[in-house]
Amino acid sequence: MIEPELKGNTKRRIKLKASYLPSWISMGICFRDIVKTNGYSFPAENHGTFQLSYDGYNWGHKSTINENYHGWYFNEQDTVTMEYDPKLNTLVYFKNEN
Repeated sequence: MIEPELKGNTKRRIKLKASYLPSWISMGICFRDIVKTNGYSFPAENHGTFQLSYDGYNWGHKSTINENYHGWYFNEQDTVTMEYDPKLNTLVYFKNEN
């Protein structure tokens, strides 16, 4: 997890570079208290996360949208930008944006 915790109604952006992908990886946001309660593991349901995996799948806190193939993926050396808007309750991803 990256600190600090997102609070308030301010739109936030973070850029992460996938410099090395040794195995399965995803990027997203989470409910800190749920992830902590789960011992930082990733159960099939109620995992407390909203994320995209490098191989084109999305994962959501509610199991109905887990493992939904969307085709948006990232590779080694890609820079992924995530933009979270708490007012609209959205998380948008961009790849290799300057």
